Amino acid sequence: TDKNDIVAKSRININLGLNYTELKDYLKALFYYKEALELTKKNGNIRNRITALNNIGTSYVSLGYFRKGLEYLEIGLNLAQEHNMQSDVAYLKFFIAKAYNEHKFIRKAMLFAEQSSTIADSLKIMELMLDNYSLLGNIYKKLNDHKSCNKVLRKLIQTKEAIQNEYYQKQLSEMEA
Repeated sequence: TDKNDIVAKSRININLGLNYTELKDYLKALFYYKEALELTKKNGNIRNRITALNNIGTSYVSLGYFRKGLEYLEIGLNLAQEHNMQSDVAYLKFFIAKAYNEHKFIRKAMLFAEQSSTIADSLKIMELMLDNYSLLGNIYKKLNDHKSCNKVLRKLIQTKEAIQNEYYQKQLSEMEA
């Protein structure tokens, strides 16, 4: 169970990092994400490694180290693509798009957000679908592409409504039961 032990330890470090990210203490978060990354190099758990890379990347971006952050996000993306982990690919492309958008590389942001959105839509990852539509709305607005902006904001509204309806249906069937 030595390997399981390492997997658990890397998960714990990721969770500690997430707590510090919530508190916007990105330096402390980075410390734990990097610990997790080192552990995943020993245990070969790809999902944890990708999560650690993603979180290190987004932490660096939040701290203003755009290039360094992008580097980690791209390593994570390559790893996810290599192992055909589509939901991870979608998330990483979203975070890359967000980083590009924040640093005014609008066309690159659009490219990654559209790719992320396509995957998220096909896998029905609701939360990521909403995040992408919202980001794309912002990007299209900056590009003065009103047609695309309207289209994506309509998708945003429809998806939110679908989520609401699903929630109410679930509530109703629980009440009936």
